[in-house]
Amino acid sequence: NKYDIIISNPPNIKKGNYAQYYTKDYFSLLSGHTAGAGVAAVLVPLDVPLPEVKVILKTFNSVFRHIYFWCASNAMGTKGILIGSRQEMNIDYKRFSGMLSEEKVKDDLKKINYDNYFDILSGYIYDEEHIKTMMEKTPLNTFNKPLLEYSLFMPVFKVKFGFENFT
Repeated sequence: NKYDIIISNPPNIKKGNYAQYYTKDYFSLLSGHTAGAGVAAVLVPLDVPLPEVKVILKTFNSVFRHIYFWCASNAMGTKGILIGSRQEMNIDYKRFSGMLSEEKVKDDLKKINYDNYFDILSGYIYDEEHIKTMMEKTPLNTFNKPLLEYSLFMPVFKVKFGFENFT
C-alpha cells in the first residue's frame, strides 16, 4: 500500500533495543510505502548525544532527498521531527497563514500554547542543504552496521569495561 503521509513515533531509543527504527533500511521501508509526493515524518529523540542525532539526520537524508528538521518549542527539547519526501517540498506561507486563521485550527493550536504561525515556524531547524553540509563525514546507521545500537551505551561500557580501568 502507498500512503500520502506516514508518521513514525518509535519508542525511546535510550530505553531499549530500538535503534533499528533509525536505520537506512527502516527509512527505506517508509519510503517504499509513501505515494509519489508523499511524506514520511519520524520523531527523533533529542535527549541523546549530538553525534547520534547527526547519524539519524544523515541516515534519513540518505533515503529522503528532500527533508526538513523541526523542533517544537513546546516539546522542551526532547523530540524533533524529520519530514522527508522523494519530491521537493515547499512551504506555501500564504496557504499556511490562511489555514491558521480558521477558528478550529486556532483552538487546536491554543491547546498546545501556539498563538500564531510564527510559533510554529520558529521550530524550523534545518533543511537538506544544511544537513548535507553539516553531516558530510557522519556515518550511516544500517542493519548491517548498527552504529546507534552500541554507541548510545558506550559510555556505560567504557567506564565499566574500558582499558582505563586496568591501568
